[in-house]
This record gives sequence, structure tokens and C-alpha cells, in this order.
Amino acid sequence: MREHDVLLRGESVSCGGATSITVEDWDWLNEICLKNTESPAFFQPVYRAGLRGLQATNYVGTVETPSGTRIEILPKSFSIGDDPQHLRHIVLKMLSRVLDLNTHSWEHGALAVMNQPLHEHLIGIFLSGVEHLVKKGIRSNYVLRGDEQPFLRGRLRVEKQLHRRPGTKPEFSIEYHEFLADRPENRLIHSAILAVSKWTRNPNNQRRARSLRFVFSEISVSANYKGDFQQWSHDRSLIHYRGLRPWCELILRIQSPLYMAGAFSGLSFLFPMEQLFERYVATILSRRMHQGFRLVAQPSRHSLVKHQGADWFRLKPDLLIERRDGTCISVLDTKWKRIDQSLHSSHDKYNLSQADFYQMAAYGERYLNGKGDMFLIYPKTNAFQQNLPPFIFSATLKLWVVPFDLESDEIHLPDNVSFDIAVE
Repeated sequence: MREHDVLLRGESVSCGGATSITVEDWDWLNEICLKNTESPAFFQPVYRAGLRGLQATNYVGTVETPSGTRIEILPKSFSIGDDPQHLRHIVLKMLSRVLDLNTHSWEHGALAVMNQPLHEHLIGIFLSGVEHLVKKGIRSNYVLRGDEQPFLRGRLRVEKQLHRRPGTKPEFSIEYHEFLADRPENRLIHSAILAVSKWTRNPNNQRRARSLRFVFSEISVSANYKGDFQQWSHDRSLIHYRGLRPWCELILRIQSPLYMAGAFSGLSFLFPMEQLFERYVATILSRRMHQGFRLVAQPSRHSLVKHQGADWFRLKPDLLIERRDGTCISVLDTKWKRIDQSLHSSHDKYNLSQADFYQMAAYGERYLNGKGDMFLIYPKTNAFQQNLPPFIFSATLKLWVVPFDLESDEIHLPDNVSFDIAVE
């Protein structure tokens, strides 16, 4: 299914953008969305042709119900149509940049292999990374052990030895170092392998995961993800481990986009497209800023008003371009929405949001002192191919609405703006 499509509750009807699922699966999804008060729901209740439905919001990825049904949600806002293979390709590219995932093995592959669900590709790329690690060699480390042995080895734990009861088996209480592969990095990787081996249904991924589980069988799993990540070594001897850390963080939900805690322990890879698009645009543009300029993400240095000496209503644009001396020269906001350049009447207004314009006006006054160029960045679609004519707030403050091409990563800025971005 796609963003904004609807799941109907057990009804065998077919209509555009609507799919039927079992009553049990529908009720479970509905309950999860009602219980999830900490983050926006990935489905919201609607009625379609008089029938109860759940409409997908702006999350993409895969979610599994307790019955084993897996629902894949793909984006709907690209110019490349509804081909699932292209959509998965674009989302994986965005994830690889934003989460710093090593996807070289996938990027050099053919697009034709993108016929598996999104999570199966993520699992396959992770397993390739672990296989590469195994070929390079699993690193060991000296681990401190405590034990009771009939012989003396390492250091005698004197205090513990003195407290031994008379008549007990004659053993030494000792402490020693042992050269083992049971170190934080390997424990986390082993835990991630076990997780994906439960999730995957792809025979090739299952086979590879079984093989890697055997390789890591003598290494314990992590009992404390956060603690082991804090102990992850950045030593040069572990350089071939670096690419796997972001994967472990993703799989073990340290930086999971959405985790249905306490609901069900099954698969849930769901990514909010608004945040993914914002961070992807920021990643691409930051690499292309010419010398003398820098891109700042999520600044919050200004507020809308002051009240009794305190700042109220912080203004947080998505992106800010400033000179190296800290002078702000442009504000950029990303919007994961579809606009239509053919709807240019004063009534339709290209499907733009009036609230977004009020927001940009406030950014312009506070961050640019009412002088400069601002940008609203939308994904490029068939209905939005080129920059819209500028929107004039004043003689010195303009707003440009521009498309970002998610296939080529190109953004075309108008001439004579006060900064420059390299084109790759």
C-alpha cells in the first residue's frame, strides 16, 4: 500500500486506494494507534464509502501484526509513479544517507532485485556487512573473569578467599584475563543477527543469518544495549567494524524511527517521511555548501515574542544557511507534501498551506531581520517540476518554492541568491 491509502475492516470490497484486511488485524492496528500517545499515529481512523477504515499517515516501512500479516507502506509523493521497485530504491537511498548506513553492496546492484519488501533489503544489506566483517576477522579482547578453581591463576581475590567456609571444597578464588571475542561490539552484532533472523522470511536471508549465528555462537548476546554502545571502541584495529554500528543501532532500536513498546515484539520498521525528507535534504545540501557558508539544522536561537523578559514560542526552522561569521543569510523549510504548479489561481494557490506562509514570515523577520531569500522545499513530482514565481513579503524579503529531485538529488535555486550550492 501507499501513504494515505486505507485499510478496511474485513470488508471484501475494492476501491481506489483501499485494501481489506482481517477483522483481527484491523482491530489490533486500531488499538495500537489509540494507545500510542507518545508519537503520531501511523494509521488514523476514517470512513470510506460508509465503511470503517484506517488511513496510513506519512510513515513508510513495514509493520507486522501478531497473526503474522506484514503490511508494507511505500511513499506516494515521487515523480516516478507507483513502481514499488523504484520507490524502495529511493527510500533505501534516503535511509542510507540519513542513518549513515553502509549500502555499497546494494548501491552497485541492479534495480531489478528491488522486488522484495523494504525490510528484507535492509536485512540483506546488514547481513552482507557482517559477512564482510567475518572475512576481515572478528576481533577479540582481554576480558576480566572471576572464578573458583583448584589451581592458582592470575590474581588471588584475597578478601573472598578469607571468607570461604571451613570444610568447603579446596579451591582458589581467582581473577584473571582471558583473550575472548566476547566484547561489546560483537555482542551487539550477535544480538542484531538474532533479531533479523526472526524477522526475515526471505530464504536467502534466512540461510545467511543461520550461518552467521553459528559463527557468533560462542559470543554472548548483549544484556545492555546502551551500555555496550557506550563501550564500542573506535580503535584503528576495529576500522572494519565502523560501518556496522549504525545498522546495529537501527536494528536494536537505539535510533528506531518508531517502536511499539509493550505492544508486540514483532517487526516494526516505520519511518516518518517528513523527518526523513528533512534530514535527507539537510545531508545532501550540507555536503554541497561552498566554502564560506555552512548549513545549520534545527536552529532555535529566536522566539516569536518576549513576555516578562522570557522568550516564548521558539522559532525552529528546519535549516539555516549562514556565513562562517554566524551571519544568517537564508532560511529553508522542507515539506513532505504534494503541490501542483498548474493550480495557480488565487483560489487554489498551488495547494500551498497558508499556515506555512505565516511561519516563514516569522522566520524571515526574526532570523533575517526582514531581508533576504527564503525557501520552501517540496519533493519533485509530475505536478511540480520547476520553481514557482517568488512570493513577495516585502521589498527586501522573498520566499521561493522549489522542488527537490529525489532521484538525482538536484535542487535548482534561482539566480542571484546570496549563497551558492554545488551541483553534482
